[in-house]
Amino acid sequence: MSEISYEKLSVAMSGVMQKMQSYVAVNEKLSLPKPHTEFVAAKHTLEKGKLSVAVCGKVKNGKSSLINAIIGRELLPVCSDVATSQVFVINHAEKDSFYVVYANGDRKPIPTKEELVAYGSQATIDSKGVMDADKSILYIEVNTPIEFLPKGVSIIDTPGIGSTYPQHTAITKRYLKMADAVLFVANPSPLEKIETDFLKEIVEVTPNIMFVTTKIDENCIESVDSNIANNTKKISESIGGKLYRPVKMLKMSSKILLEAALSDSEKASSFKYRHSNFQEVKEELLNTVYLTRGYYQVGYAYNESLKYYNAVLQSIEKRLQTALAEGKKANEIANQIAEARARLNSLGRQKQADIMAEVDNRLRAFDLSFRQKMQMNGSIVSKYESIIDNLKYDEIQQFADDLPTKLTEDLQNEWAHLQETLVGDITNLLENYVDEIQTAPSGGSDVVLFSPNGIGEMEKAGLRRYLLNARNEAYIGIGGVAALDFIGFTAIPIIGPLIALGGIGYTLYGLFAGRTRAKAEVLTQNQNALKRFVRETVQDFGKQYMEVSLENGQYNSLLDGYKLNLHNYADQVLSSTYAAYLQDVKALEEVRDSNKAESATLLRGIKEKWEGNKPMLADVRKQLEEIGHGLKQ
Repeated sequence: MSEISYEKLSVAMSGVMQKMQSYVAVNEKLSLPKPHTEFVAAKHTLEKGKLSVAVCGKVKNGKSSLINAIIGRELLPVCSDVATSQVFVINHAEKDSFYVVYANGDRKPIPTKEELVAYGSQATIDSKGVMDADKSILYIEVNTPIEFLPKGVSIIDTPGIGSTYPQHTAITKRYLKMADAVLFVANPSPLEKIETDFLKEIVEVTPNIMFVTTKIDENCIESVDSNIANNTKKISESIGGKLYRPVKMLKMSSKILLEAALSDSEKASSFKYRHSNFQEVKEELLNTVYLTRGYYQVGYAYNESLKYYNAVLQSIEKRLQTALAEGKKANEIANQIAEARARLNSLGRQKQADIMAEVDNRLRAFDLSFRQKMQMNGSIVSKYESIIDNLKYDEIQQFADDLPTKLTEDLQNEWAHLQETLVGDITNLLENYVDEIQTAPSGGSDVVLFSPNGIGEMEKAGLRRYLLNARNEAYIGIGGVAALDFIGFTAIPIIGPLIALGGIGYTLYGLFAGRTRAKAEVLTQNQNALKRFVRETVQDFGKQYMEVSLENGQYNSLLDGYKLNLHNYADQVLSSTYAAYLQDVKALEEVRDSNKAESATLLRGIKEKWEGNKPMLADVRKQLEEIGHGLKQ
């Protein structure tokens, strides 16, 4: 399908949603259900036109080189060792501009492209240290001309999986959850288990995956074609059943494509461009973009629109049935209202206050647990001191070398575990309240809903990621996703102490100059040095959460900010759930008090106008089914 076809379908779906939303807004006095969060988010996605394609793959498979070749110059950091350590978000722009975007929402210009490596190259970081070590970088924004890239599409360069830096894989998997589509980069060698396992994780986020084998210029044609065929078969057997399209492994040479872009000869450039095999990759990339925009995003919007259509229709029908039955069912309606009011009384301010008290208890327990773990006699320090006490003389240097990475992982895992337990507890409290209040008052039955007729598969594919994003936003907090995504789901790097340990690793007492001291004395001194490092590192880690405030001064500390936002979100869920139920009760009371003949006539007119959306939804559904049928071929 062409860009125009997909764009036309997207515009049509957006138009239906706008009509539905406008009708409810203009007729506010009718007290029709307001659009739910997912409906608004889906409509916003269509109108905004934003889409991200994450470039993923095993370390050293040539992801950054591929993107540089697409850009037409060496812009992103590449090297023979592990290159990319940060996420790069590349957007089409008329001229170059570069920014480092921090987890707290701050943006800082990067003056020249040469400075990009200082923030995003692991080789540079290993040799010179981390830029802005006192902050956490969210991603590097690169705005540069990429003429064929459609408006609103971003290419995300992610760190390679399977490197010696476990944090690289963690960063990639975190950003993968926000990707609309994925370009998976392989090399001409047989696919490894780590790659097939990673693909299984990708397909749970999005079925929009295209496959490209790079570095074909470094291998003989026979081995490339043979390995591509075997890799295609392996991928098909592993995840083929969860993809809408058959697995197709394209091949290209990033090196030759870049040479084509840099060549001064138009003839040579044209020859190299054809020889690079990029044209087919480019066409498939654009097709993936259009497919994502026009099918998956529209499909998700259709499903949410269908839910909203049925919700409003059901609300109107209930009120209509109530109006028609008012005469003989007055007592029954009065009983329903009384029951609903009784439920409201039991689940009102006092109940919400009790739940919020429980939420605050969980937050205090979370705070206490974290502070205890960060103490000098906490479980982390005790664990490492016990290990250090049992080290032998010839083991201590290797332990010192491994300690920074291992200690950092343990500290981050402790924080993540505490978060997971806290969010789980608060989720259960809120879900129980929602379950108690979710039974809405009813005034009628026998509502004929508009059936999706087989679009369920698309819903399964789309909802998983959108619901995950919605849950993340909710529990991160109301104060801003960019800043609190950092608070909620990453750990603060403790670069200062790690660099300090690098010094200790070379100056441990007597480790390299033990000619004049007994081994036992040297061992004791080295153990004491390592213990001091562990205590200082744990203390510094805790301080950055408990004492370092956000730059905008909104919170006393990151820990306080995280707790406050969870508290506010829980309070908002309770209030909004109660308010929605109260609105239903009030609507039922209005039906009871209204003139029977007038309200029935009014409601019939409302229902007829609302059902005017049905043909437009049916037309979008038909087009989606035609596209879906074509994908199955």
